[in-house]
Amino acid sequence: MRIAGGVLWTLLTCSWLYWALVVVAAIRWSRRKYPPQPRGEPVSIVKPLCGMDPGLAENLATFCRQHYPNYEVLFVAEEPEDPGLQVARDVASRHEDCSVRVLSGSTCTGLNRKIRNLITAESAARHSVIALSDSDMRVTSDYLARVTAPLSDPSVGVVTCLYRAWKPEGVASRLEALAIGAEFIPSVLAAWLLLGADFGFGSTIVIRREALVAIGGFAAIADELADDYRLCEKVRQSGWREVLSDYVVDYVPGRQSLKDVCLRRLRWARTVRLLHPAGMLGSVVVHGFALSLLLMAMRPSATTAATALATLFYRMGCAWYVGRHCTGDQNLPGLAWLLPLHDVWSFAIWLLSFWPTKVTWRGRSLSVDTRGRILT
Repeated sequence: MRIAGGVLWTLLTCSWLYWALVVVAAIRWSRRKYPPQPRGEPVSIVKPLCGMDPGLAENLATFCRQHYPNYEVLFVAEEPEDPGLQVARDVASRHEDCSVRVLSGSTCTGLNRKIRNLITAESAARHSVIALSDSDMRVTSDYLARVTAPLSDPSVGVVTCLYRAWKPEGVASRLEALAIGAEFIPSVLAAWLLLGADFGFGSTIVIRREALVAIGGFAAIADELADDYRLCEKVRQSGWREVLSDYVVDYVPGRQSLKDVCLRRLRWARTVRLLHPAGMLGSVVVHGFALSLLLMAMRPSATTAATALATLFYRMGCAWYVGRHCTGDQNLPGLAWLLPLHDVWSFAIWLLSFWPTKVTWRGRSLSVDTRGRILT
C-alpha cells in the first residue's frame, strides 16, 4: 500500500508538471501567426460524406462561402442514395457562384470507407492543392486563405488544424466538448512543443498534390484506421514538412447519446494506443484529478482531499488558459461543473483503451491489427 501511494504521489507530481508544460506550449503556439494568402494556389476542397451529421447543410455551406479567388468543392459519398448527398445537392443549388460537384461511387476495395471516398475525389479534383475536412466541421469565410498560408513555404507539404466543439447540446455532447477542449487539445499542444507537428486531424488536412502523389495517393492508407495521422506521417517521411495551422475549426456535435460519445472516444483512445503504446501508457499523467481521487481513497486525510481539490482547480485553470488564448474555446467556463465527472469518465476510457482492439465507426464494428490496420 505504501508503494502504491508513493507511485500515485509521483504520478500526481508529473501531472502538475505536464499541465505547466501545456501552458508553456499554449503561450508559444499563440504567438505563431501565418498571414492569410487570399491569392494562394488553386484549391480543391474535398468533403467525404457518410450519412447525416448535426447541422450538415450549414456545415457544408460554409465551405462554399470562402473569400478565396480560385477553389472548388467536391462532396463525395460511396452510395448514390446516401442521405448526405441530397443535402450536398441542395447546398450546391444554393451556391451557384461556387464551383461545386457532387460525386458518388467507388472502385476501391480498401476497408476504410472514408478513404474510398477520397480516392474517388482524388482523380476528380482539378487543382494542385487538396483540402480535406470531415462533414461535421464548420468554418468561417477566411478559412481557406488561412489554412493554405503555410504553403507559401515550398518545403511545407501538409497542414493540419486544431478544432473546438461548437454549441454542444445535452450532457453527452458537453462531455465530449470538455474531452476536446480540456484534455485533447492541451495534449496536442504539449506534443507539438516537444516533438513538432507529428499528427493529423480530420478537422482539416491541406496537402499538395505533389506530396500526395509521392506517397502513392490516398490508396496508400486505404486500410488504415488512423487515416488522418497516417496520411500526414507518410508525407513527412517522404521529405516534406508539416505545419500546425493557427486556424481553429469548429466541430459541430449537436445532441448525441452517451453511448455514441463513449464509443467514439474509445475508438480514438484505442487508435492512439495502437499508434503510440508507450505514449498512451505515459498519458496517465493527463488524468491528475482521477489519480488524486485514487490517492484520497487509498489514504483518506485532509491533505489528500486538499490535494485533489487543488489538482482539479489547477488543471481547470490550465485548460481555461488554452481555450482563452489558443483555440477560442468558450465551453469550459460554462461547463466547469461537469469537469470532475469528465475527468473520472475520461480515466475510465483510458483504462478501457488497453482492452481488445475492436472499435466502432458510424455504427460499424471494426477489427484492427496491432499496427492499426482495419481487418474486417
